Amino acid sequence: MVTGHMPQWVPGRVREELHQAAVDVASVASEDELHRLLQREFDFPDFYGRNWAAFWDVVSGLVFIREHVRFVGWKSLAEHVADGAMMLTDCLDRYRDRYRPGLRVEYR
Repeated sequence: MVTGHMPQWVPGRVREELHQAAVDVASVASEDELHRLLQREFDFPDFYGRNWAAFWDVVSGLVFIREHVRFVGWKSLAEHVADGAMMLTDCLDRYRDRYRPGLRVEYR
């Protein structure tokens, strides 16, 4: 559901603050695991297709992405799931360029 305001509660480990999200990707070993983690952490709908086209559809119109997203364990993800790490970065860069110029994403 798309709303014009920030949700009152934030699911999963994405609870630091309403405008921040920290996602631990250190133990992710496959693109499928990455998509499942993103679905859980960002509260994607049950019908999320777990592919990059579906990721784009969800972030560009179905869910609210916090103003500041921090991915923890990025080096491990980039080593073990290089294509997925690259696609995630590309999608979030495109999302920021098109819709959210103030979006801040950290890869630690």
